[in-house]
Amino acid sequence: MADKSFAFHTLRFDVSDVRRVRLTVSPLHGDSAGAEPVLRGELGLCIPSRTSGMRVQEETNYVKIAWDDYGHVEVFHGALDGGGHSYNVRWLIDRTGKLDLSDQFDMRGAHWYGAAQVRCQTWPIENWNRKLKPYINGDSFADEYGGVQERYWLSSTGVALFVEPEVPLFVAMNSGNDGNLVFTSKFSRPYKNVDSRRLYLTYTLFQSDDVISVHRLATAKVIARPHAIPDEKLFRFPIWSTWARYKKHVDQATVLRFANEIRENGFSASQLEIDDDWTSAYGDMEFDPVKFPQPKAMMDRLSELGFRVTLWVHPFASPKSKAFYAKSPTGGQLWVTSPVGGLVTWWNGVGRYMDVTNPDAVRRFTDALRRLQDEHNIASFKFDAGEANWLPAWFRTRTPLANPSTYSRLYAEMANDVDPDVHCQEVRIGARTQHLPLLVRMMDKNSNWTYENGLKTLIPHALLFGIIGYPFLLPDMIGGNAYGADPFPERELFVRWLQVNALMPCLQFSIVPWQYDAEVVEIARRLTALHECHGDRIVELARNCTRTGAPIVRPLWWVAPHDPVALITDSEFLVGDDLLVAPVLEKGATSRDVYLPPGLWWDEVKGHSVEGGKWLKCYDAPLDVLPHFTRQETPTTEDVDSVSQEMKPP
Repeated sequence: MADKSFAFHTLRFDVSDVRRVRLTVSPLHGDSAGAEPVLRGELGLCIPSRTSGMRVQEETNYVKIAWDDYGHVEVFHGALDGGGHSYNVRWLIDRTGKLDLSDQFDMRGAHWYGAAQVRCQTWPIENWNRKLKPYINGDSFADEYGGVQERYWLSSTGVALFVEPEVPLFVAMNSGNDGNLVFTSKFSRPYKNVDSRRLYLTYTLFQSDDVISVHRLATAKVIARPHAIPDEKLFRFPIWSTWARYKKHVDQATVLRFANEIRENGFSASQLEIDDDWTSAYGDMEFDPVKFPQPKAMMDRLSELGFRVTLWVHPFASPKSKAFYAKSPTGGQLWVTSPVGGLVTWWNGVGRYMDVTNPDAVRRFTDALRRLQDEHNIASFKFDAGEANWLPAWFRTRTPLANPSTYSRLYAEMANDVDPDVHCQEVRIGARTQHLPLLVRMMDKNSNWTYENGLKTLIPHALLFGIIGYPFLLPDMIGGNAYGADPFPERELFVRWLQVNALMPCLQFSIVPWQYDAEVVEIARRLTALHECHGDRIVELARNCTRTGAPIVRPLWWVAPHDPVALITDSEFLVGDDLLVAPVLEKGATSRDVYLPPGLWWDEVKGHSVEGGKWLKCYDAPLDVLPHFTRQETPTTEDVDSVSQEMKPP
């Protein structure tokens, strides 16, 4: 079969090597004979060296390549709107045994987006260096693929890849700086072959003209749109949390003092959240009678001050709790079990993890939350954890889980059911739950200026959430959490952090402006007022998500998909198509370079029009200034093409 290759629409398969198929994807339009491929890949990385036979079957919209004593791959072609293509790739091992399936794609020569929340988030993502790991909802702090993720990768060349949810997927990205995106399917921990299936790997390759067109076509096929939006107040007024300021040192007097301070300093609120350590023991959903001796009186006073209240909850139970020893009405287990005991270690010690596949466990948990709602007028809850990484080794659930991330999906669905009408709850996981009208919170942030989970990761995280289908993003506490060795966020960092958040969908305070000085309080008032002024815009964009799937926070390439600067910009973002935000992210800086995509823009700070498609060098931005611009005119196709040819990143 030397030098054998064949074309299949825009794909070309090279089957010269019996143990590996080389794949290239040609550009969608124009003379592709000498054009650079928009994607290269290799299929069948795990085909055994002893394999000798290969058979190829070609039809108009179907290709099958089979190997003796291994398996086969089928590729099904489908036409998409605008002349695009979808290629559904289906691998199947033909026999049992310790065999893996693995394909890889070359990320070099393009910019890539999507995948998962990680601790040191960047935008784009082609320069990550991640070894082959299970692709499940994990702990971002432990350098795993994080709690908000999708099996979706998007390229600036107009292709996208989506792996089916039930595939036992392991992923490597640029491991050892090799430039490759690797998909491996294998029934290894933490995955289980619950249905005794033959090993398979199924994914779809989408192709269209450019990054935005393929993204719209692909996500319309594989990512659900939210069926409603969270409560509008969350988009208009700040959330106030006890966590970063007080940590576990929270009690009735502290909460009331916090609420009074908010009102005395003239700030509005969507809700006040009582975070960690309001219970006597983790797992028991009752106010600690020592710390909160009169919860009803506290709630009445908070209501008088105009606050609705949410509580921090989680799926763990401490050995000190009554919940730890609870059984189902039939005497069955309510917790995830394991041959080695089922105990898990989480950030607050050792405990058990609720079995969300067990209706009795879910009912017990949600009934306790509804009692809090009924007895204490609790509006809703901050649902923490829910990631699959907390499952114990060799875990057992009432309903077996082929994909551990199904746990995260069920947890988010349970959270939605607790507050099904108002929708003022929040989660920190995203696992095929884009259809739910939930606020999805970024991971806890460190109080620093860097990509080490600090200020510079806010915009990349926001852009990621939108691209993988979670538009209702909740940035973490303004200023970060002041964890461990992190100092209390310095004054300048706090203000610049607030400026990044000011025009994102939600604001969340815990460390407060009046812990600094009068100038910071005044800046904070102006920025929260700015957020409220754009409340109608944000709410309308949220509603638009339910119709189109378009995110609220968008990358610059959303309006300039061929612009080389827009494709890599990670320090600016769009709110919708018409509001561009360019906050200062460097310590000590009082100016920054701002890039405006093609079009006519109105400088909201300086009050004049600016022609886009260029850099504004050294734009003046002292501590009290947030550079932001409103589009006045949409550029013509000719304008965009001209900029695409001429502009280069500085």
